[in-house]
Amino acid sequence: MKLHLLTQNLEQQLSEIKETSKSMVQRSNRSIAVCTNLLGELKKEIVTNGFECDSDEIYFFKKLKQIPLRHLIYFSEIRSFEIQFPKADKDCQRKFIRKKYKKLTVFLFIIWTLLITLIQNTPILIRNTTLGNLWILTE
Repeated sequence: MKLHLLTQNLEQQLSEIKETSKSMVQRSNRSIAVCTNLLGELKKEIVTNGFECDSDEIYFFKKLKQIPLRHLIYFSEIRSFEIQFPKADKDCQRKFIRKKYKKLTVFLFIIWTLLITLIQNTPILIRNTTLGNLWILTE
């Protein structure tokens, strides 16, 4: 399957980028470009050829597409962090890191609560998040 070969090549390209990049921002930019191009190639391949059967389609969306997508998300977050990171004194940097950490903690708490809610099949209310009050209802 050509799609599988395209995703296997990604890991090699990301390793080469890691070795040749001088900074994390440069590495992130180049990695984002490679992942975005690969997702475009995968889309083009699927539009022109489609899937042979349902199991191929399921495998693609559950496994193959996730490879470039997770790298794209990771490097986008790293790039965002590096660009926003203050160049000021250590106190400003600590404050920035604490703020990012708090935001991540709230996000993970919401995801965890959502998971538990889905498992238990009960409605809940999450209060005082960065998104305001958030209802999670299940039926």
